Amino acid sequence: MDTTFIKHDLVNKNTDAFNTFFDAVFPKCYAIAIRYSKTEQQSKDIAQRCFTASLKNFLMSTTEHYDESAFIRAYIVCVVTHLLSERTGELIADSITISPYRKNDSNTLFSSSEYYKNYTSDEVIGHIRKLNLIQQIIYNMSCIDKFTDVEIARIIDHHPLSIKSMLERAKHKLYSSIKTAI
Repeated sequence: MDTTFIKHDLVNKNTDAFNTFFDAVFPKCYAIAIRYSKTEQQSKDIAQRCFTASLKNFLMSTTEHYDESAFIRAYIVCVVTHLLSERTGELIADSITISPYRKNDSNTLFSSSEYYKNYTSDEVIGHIRKLNLIQQIIYNMSCIDKFTDVEIARIIDHHPLSIKSMLERAKHKLYSSIKTAI
């Protein structure tokens, strides 16, 4: 359930309002940081840093009311921006060709199947973390956080068609990783 928060209550240090805000939003932000990061320590650092940065941006904005989903989307952009600023030596490919077989094969990952029902969230996150950073970001943003290819392309400064191609490659790699573990 999305909640609307009033900036005035947070700015005026209304403890109840801040506690309500923190209790409602931080656990979701931390879970997002876990999906996007490569290690537990990195997820803790990113969660704290980006939650604080997103909260500061909200408090400095001209908007008086702020809903939880808008805060979460701003937080995700902060996480992605932070991760991309820390990467070294990893280039984003201009284009990747996915064969029709691989594309169709990877889409079976998302069909209902008995194989995946016993997977815990930690196991799924472990497989997501096996993706390279760009694939992990694109997969999370597109498949889980529901950003469009155009939004992702704008955030990571790349072409939408390349985003689509890299997403298919990430799906295939994730599918292959899970398939070998079963």
